[in-house]
Order: sequence, then C-alpha cells, then structure tokens
Amino acid sequence: NITVLPSPSETSSNAIVESMAAGVPGVASDVGGNAELIQDGETGFLVQPEERAFTVALERLLLDPELRGRCGQQAKAYASTHHNLETIRRRYEELYQSLLAEKRWEPESQSVRSVI
Repeated sequence: NITVLPSPSETSSNAIVESMAAGVPGVASDVGGNAELIQDGETGFLVQPEERAFTVALERLLLDPELRGRCGQQAKAYASTHHNLETIRRRYEELYQSLLAEKRWEPESQSVRSVI
C-alpha cells in the first residue's frame, strides 16, 4: 500500500498522518505542510506537483518492497512519536501558555469587566 497526495496546495494533511500511523508510506506534493510530515526518502517521498515526478517516486516504492516496508515502518514510528494525542495536547498547551505569557488580556472598559 502507498498513499498518494498529488494536491497542488495543502496545509497539513490528515490523510498523510493517518496513513503514516498505519505504517503506509506516502508520496506527496512538496507543498504546504507536507514537508513537515514526510521525511523525503525515509517515511515516503516529496515530489514536485507534476505527473512525471509522482510516476518516478511511485515506481521506486512499487518495485522495491524493502524500501516500501522500511519507509512504512519509519512512517509509523514517526507518527506514533510526533502525532500522538499526548504530544498534540502538550503542543497546544505550550502554544496557549506562550500566548498568555506574551500578552495578558485586560478588559478595556468597566462594562466588559462586569460581564466577566
């Protein structure tokens, strides 16, 4: 199995994370947040969003079961370490704490304070 994401634009693909968690390597366009998910040549392949680049990457994985298996195992390990619930919860908590530390919110008027 191989996940293919040929999108010409992408933020952060849940489909890629889900396939990685299942141990399936991916071939995705090197756009948006895909490079933050796929480690090129290790957990899958990042390619330019054009047909020929996808064909070459897919052929590599299809014709080399060892590479496909290794990429799948590394994808699963990466997803279980970087995209598990505890890691995501911790990242959100760190984000919220940094935002709170950066700027303390103060009500601008008495009427707002009375509502709070």
